[in-house]
Amino acid sequence: RQRQMCIRDSITTYAECARFAAPALAIYVAGPLMSLIDAALGGRRGSSAALAALGPAGTISDSATTLLVFLSVATTNFVARSGCDDAGAGDLDAAARAATTGLALAACFGVAVGGLLVVKSLPLSLWYAGGSGDLAPLAARYVAVRAYALPAALVASVAQAACLGARDSVTPAVSVAVGAALNLAGDVVLVPSRGLVGAAEATAASQYAAAALLVRKLWTRGFLCRACFEERRRLPRLRDCAPFFGFGPFVWCCVVKLFLHNSAAKTAASMGGAAAAAHTVIFSVAMFCFVLGDVGTSLALAFLPRFAGDGGDAEGRLAFDVAAARPSVANILRVCWTISGVCVAASSAVVLRGARAFTTDGAVVNAVAACLPLTAGTLALHASAVTLEGVLLVRRDLGFLCGFYAFLAACVAALHGAVARRNLGLRALWGLSLIHISEPTRLRRISYAVFCLK
Repeated sequence: RQRQMCIRDSITTYAECARFAAPALAIYVAGPLMSLIDAALGGRRGSSAALAALGPAGTISDSATTLLVFLSVATTNFVARSGCDDAGAGDLDAAARAATTGLALAACFGVAVGGLLVVKSLPLSLWYAGGSGDLAPLAARYVAVRAYALPAALVASVAQAACLGARDSVTPAVSVAVGAALNLAGDVVLVPSRGLVGAAEATAASQYAAAALLVRKLWTRGFLCRACFEERRRLPRLRDCAPFFGFGPFVWCCVVKLFLHNSAAKTAASMGGAAAAAHTVIFSVAMFCFVLGDVGTSLALAFLPRFAGDGGDAEGRLAFDVAAARPSVANILRVCWTISGVCVAASSAVVLRGARAFTTDGAVVNAVAACLPLTAGTLALHASAVTLEGVLLVRRDLGFLCGFYAFLAACVAALHGAVARRNLGLRALWGLSLIHISEPTRLRRISYAVFCLK
């Protein structure tokens, strides 16, 4: 009876998930929004060359934070396991150890990787710009300025993760709003006189402001500088950092996701004409919806670690109480299905009625509309897929995730090649997207993923 009462008390309701998800959506929109601000102001107030250089420059700058996302995943997981929340419940020392260690690692990696980007900004820009001597110098200056703010960007990302682990999605949303406002104001002031460098300076300043706001919040909550380590120390040692590197293999999953998107773009470009243009329109809409669906991972990492055990097996996987977690996972998935429904409805409206806002070419508009069922199916499944990925991360089943993504990368690369060689068209390309994004919802031998479909 006591166990049943504990399970009932630990169930995460739909309302709790929705209250968490609504502000958390702002976190995921932040990256595309800041890039959009830079592109819009750079294109209208700067030169066309600056706008062209922003593509490779933004990719280089954003990839650095993507490759270190495991620090944020680990921080959310460890803070959530402490049970700390806004009500003051849970083990504050454990939450403080996780937050302090995560921020220390973020600062160190930020300085190291940022310094490397400053030194290698020109060679990287030349490679990403296809060897263009006109675009590379512009892109290199943007990358160098953004690199000086990489420590702030990583600290802000980990601080957001700590807040999410404590089930506080409002503070990260406020920091994102402040950063976006500062970025917009900075672009308006700096881009006309300093061009692309001004856009980079505005973004860098907004990242430092967001990081300062978040760190201050964690300080006031007691998550920083507590004597919570061994021997009552206030700062972590190397052995305190080891558990964070246990999530390092998740970088591979992120790299494969980037590969899948890039491979699809390359395959569509090889089709040329209307098909290539239509893919650009579809992918622009889909990427924004994918970002919104990614909140499912944060929901899983914030609310499900309480159902994972402390001890791991030989491969490091934690025990997971499926029976206790089932109602919570079901409610998390219901929120994700709500988000997916909104994304499908909005994207369908854009595809059917708003495609002419992107182009006046009738052939492109018709190609976009022809892919609508496949696009809608892909968006409908995405949030569920990343939520179940979050469940696997909670259990630390990284071996399975990495193996699955390696298999997926090999298969999709071969199939994309076949689509290009046989000229199967855009519908075949998006049909592959629908197939591979539905795979994580059908993982055999993973009982806690199977019950989510019931």
